Amino acid sequence: DRIKLRQGLRDVLAISQLGNGYMQANKPWALVKGTAEERARAGSVINVSAQLVCQLVVLLKPYMPQVSDDICQQVKCAEDILTCGTSFQRRLPDGHRIGEPSPLFKKLEPEDAKAFRQ
Repeated sequence: DRIKLRQGLRDVLAISQLGNGYMQANKPWALVKGTAEERARAGSVINVSAQLVCQLVVLLKPYMPQVSDDICQQVKCAEDILTCGTSFQRRLPDGHRIGEPSPLFKKLEPEDAKAFRQ
């Protein structure tokens, strides 16, 4: 069978969009200000989101290895857990603390875009 690299990357980005939608729909930043039950829900939403990010690190590695490594460093996931399985796997232990987030991509200025086109 032919390897479908573009479709694979589209699938990874689709998973990322679903994860972002999950986070936006559940609004953990608002839940954390609520009742004890809502704060617990916020923790669950953040945990699921962080676990998904670790899955994305694994899936992105063949396409964007440096971006994958940067995300892994920010999330503080161990390299030895970055293997692909056949199902969703918990990769971070309960209570795991992520590192400092930072932009993964720099803004593309118009003059840079022009240079890339040439």
